[in-house]
Amino acid sequence: MSQPPPIESISDEVSHRAPFRAGAAAAATVAGGLLNLYLAIYEIPHFAGIFHDRLPRQSLPAITAALLDGRWSFVVLACLWPLLAIGAIWTRRAQLYIVSAAILITLQVTYTVIAIYMPLFAMMHRLSGGG
Repeated sequence: MSQPPPIESISDEVSHRAPFRAGAAAAATVAGGLLNLYLAIYEIPHFAGIFHDRLPRQSLPAITAALLDGRWSFVVLACLWPLLAIGAIWTRRAQLYIVSAAILITLQVTYTVIAIYMPLFAMMHRLSGGG
């Protein structure tokens, strides 16, 4: 029966993987930030035009109105998250900051997508006779 490896060798192996994981998480955070930036700069105005042209008499859901009114805040946040992740690589708690930024980016993208499509879902619901 073989002996398990000493704890020191396991600890060394884990510490050698940490920079790779932090880099991969930072890359994912930057990619998510770029997706968020694309949505905020190109897609939100496109959908705002659709809402203005096709749904002029209908009020938008509060979540959509907040997104359209605060679009530039979302642009700033979309730029901030990747910068936070890249800056966090040089700190001692890089992984914690990067994972936090990735979670916040995911929440921001989810909010944006739901807010953009909410009026379309409401319109389809009305057209189908649901209200």
